[in-house]
Amino acid sequence: MPNCASARVISYFNKVSLNEKYVFNIFQKIPRIRGLGSILPKYPRLIEQKIIEFIVDMRNRGKGYAAIHNYVASVLAFYKINDVLLNVSKINKFVPAQKKVRKDRAYTRIEISKFLEITDERMRVVVLLMTSSGVRVGSLPLLRVRNLEDSRLTVYENDREEYFTFITLSVKRQLIHIWTCVLDVGNRSIKIHF
Repeated sequence: MPNCASARVISYFNKVSLNEKYVFNIFQKIPRIRGLGSILPKYPRLIEQKIIEFIVDMRNRGKGYAAIHNYVASVLAFYKINDVLLNVSKINKFVPAQKKVRKDRAYTRIEISKFLEITDERMRVVVLLMTSSGVRVGSLPLLRVRNLEDSRLTVYENDREEYFTFITLSVKRQLIHIWTCVLDVGNRSIKIHF
């Protein structure tokens, strides 16, 4: 008859994905870890040490943040399911820092002019507004006429992430023109959908 630890492990493995099973099998191959019963709640500090050794081994083999994070998350989920309390904060200190894969850069004048060549008047204002102010695409549908004061544009008004930015005078004129056209056509709502 299987012991209690084995029964919990089996019930856990019936609920997890193939990827988590694969990761856990890799974790088990760390030296001095034998069988599923030997790694359950008896010695949480020893388990932490084994996970840290696992992380260091993965770093030495050239694995990056994302791969190590995925491996460790699966192993930690296993122990959490089995009610083993581990010092996750300590373990995560050994996971390498996340590195930016690509560099952000501003569009060049040539790229912006190519955008402007192929857009209609309405999208032209969107491109100019985004390049002038640096706002995100997601903030555009939330913009209202009241958000524009002189050259100051309030973004995400009344939200936790509210901030303000500035736009050029030419973009302001075009924005007002587009908003005026929408008001003349609909005269019901100031809301602009970009």
